[in-house]
Amino acid sequence: AYDPRFIGEGASAEYETLLTEAGKTDSAGVPIENTGGAGSINSHWRELTFGPELMSPNASGSEALSKMTAASLGDIGYAVNV
Repeated sequence: AYDPRFIGEGASAEYETLLTEAGKTDSAGVPIENTGGAGSINSHWRELTFGPELMSPNASGSEALSKMTAASLGDIGYAVNV
C-alpha cells in the first residue's frame, strides 16, 4: 500500500505523456521505488513500473536516460532541454 511519488511538474508531465501513449492512467506523480533496502527504496524510479531506466535501482549498463528523468533534473533546479 506504500506508494511514494515524485511530484515535480516536468517529470510528472512526461510521465503523463507516457501513460497517455500507453492508453493508461495512474495517480499523480512519478512512482518511486517502494521496496528494497537503503539506496533503492525512496531513491529511484519504481523498477516494476519502468524496467531498466537510468533512474531505476538495478543497473545492467544499458539503461537509457528518459525525458522523464531529464525533466526531473529540471524540477530540482538543473538547466535542461527536454
